[in-house]
Amino acid sequence: MDTLNQSTIMQGGYGRVTLNLTARALVEHAHSEYNCIFKIGGYDADFRIDGKPYVLDDNSALLIGPWLPHAKLENPKGPMLALTLLLDGAWMASLLGLALPLRARLFPQPAVLLTPEVREQVNRLALSMTAGIEIDDNERECLLRDLVTALANTYSDLEEGQKHFRAERPMDSRVVNAIRIIRMSAAENPNLDDIASRVGLSRSRFFEQFKNCVGASPQQYLDWERMALATRMLSDPRVTVAEVSDKLGFSAPSHFARFFSQHIGLPPSDFKRGLISQGDGGDDAP
Repeated sequence: MDTLNQSTIMQGGYGRVTLNLTARALVEHAHSEYNCIFKIGGYDADFRIDGKPYVLDDNSALLIGPWLPHAKLENPKGPMLALTLLLDGAWMASLLGLALPLRARLFPQPAVLLTPEVREQVNRLALSMTAGIEIDDNERECLLRDLVTALANTYSDLEEGQKHFRAERPMDSRVVNAIRIIRMSAAENPNLDDIASRVGLSRSRFFEQFKNCVGASPQQYLDWERMALATRMLSDPRVTVAEVSDKLGFSAPSHFARFFSQHIGLPPSDFKRGLISQGDGGDDAP
């Protein structure tokens, strides 16, 4: 991995796994999946999770729960080679035999120290991502399951996660209606002020209630839905980047590429080239 543009991506019912070398910044964003990030090589990187600063280095990992806003800062020193897991909550619940609410915080701390066992599992999965045809998709997914199981055994606190979930406010019916509108019209990039009006809330009240109920802002939710559409379409080898840009209403492919890179850390063209596995259900993961 000797350039900033090289990446390897596998997708499936579990979500998405990415091995990527980059110094790019990521805008603050949030999503419904669990996000686990590990440094494989290169320079340390600075992150901001729920407004607090964290450093990802050789001895740590970031375990970010659903809808927890987070951002990666640009690293002027140089790139980091990172292994990133974007894990579907239902897949995790099935793997671990747990009844996880969709917004449960399985990992109470967003930054943890790596144990030797977890580091070994991380390295095995990262190595498999560069092995090409020497390792098939089933073997990679087995390594992923082993890693996620090790993470849960080492760092999870289900009781604390359920306590956090019970302490959250119940979902406002107007927010539920707004989410439905966003999902139905995400490709058209709907105006959030218009959605607030449609559900009977002022703009400020809408943003406040949405954040209280979901944990992320309406803009972050809309961006997540649009990224889900983008990654789904880009996973089809018959669809070009320009076509995806047009279908999502961007005025130029360069604007789409900027949006995509700011959320995932690599351009859409690199995303398409980097896909090594597209299992069942993987096209639903943003």
